[in-house]
Amino acid sequence: MKNIATINPALYGGLVKVLSFLSQGKESTAVLSIKNGILDDMTNTGFVHADLTSLFGENSIDFIDPAKTSKLLKLLSGGDQFAFIDDEENNRYIVTNILSTVQIPKAMDSSNVIPPVLDTVLSSTKIDTDSVFNIDEAQKTLEADHVVLYLDNDHKVCKIGVQDTYKKNIVTGKNENELTKYQVFCFMPLKGSDYTYQIVKHSSSEDIWLKTTVDLDILEITYYEKLAQAAEFDAFSLI
Repeated sequence: MKNIATINPALYGGLVKVLSFLSQGKESTAVLSIKNGILDDMTNTGFVHADLTSLFGENSIDFIDPAKTSKLLKLLSGGDQFAFIDDEENNRYIVTNILSTVQIPKAMDSSNVIPPVLDTVLSSTKIDTDSVFNIDEAQKTLEADHVVLYLDNDHKVCKIGVQDTYKKNIVTGKNENELTKYQVFCFMPLKGSDYTYQIVKHSSSEDIWLKTTVDLDILEITYYEKLAQAAEFDAFSLI
């Protein structure tokens, strides 16, 4: 047996949070791979990238059935550290905090998910969690640097307006910002302390993506969602 990693409770909690998010909607045959400490995965609406070398170094792990894996990992609590052990002979991982132990099935194959390469940043803004959760209920909008957020009836961000184009005001003769509105399906993939949003695209493509970096305090994950331009709407009449 090989000891893959020994991590503290804070990092372990962050890992469980990320795996729980990624397990949503996945079948029992799904494989979630951490390759050389890097996690790349795909959801129904986009891609997820996370650097987990602070937990696993450059080791690789292949989980099968992410939903079952996250449930098993949640069973462990307490203790000062969590050890991940590769039991190669029995084709499983053993995770223990000394107080208790769970056995995680190992996948026979690795997943091969590659996030999009997006090298052109059109706009970028950083928003803290409190700002998002305290958006004015009457107007249901939040304005940040180059970005306007629009909420739906459930108080969830459903559209994002980006000041990425300019037009000339025929009265003043000056160039003014013009909003382009995009539909958003996964604005806050995980609750973190703050979020960095970038509107990006590939230099050889016209496709627009929302790149969301979530600060979990002890970990960061990046979520990529391909955006479709939204129909014109009144930001103050979403109800």
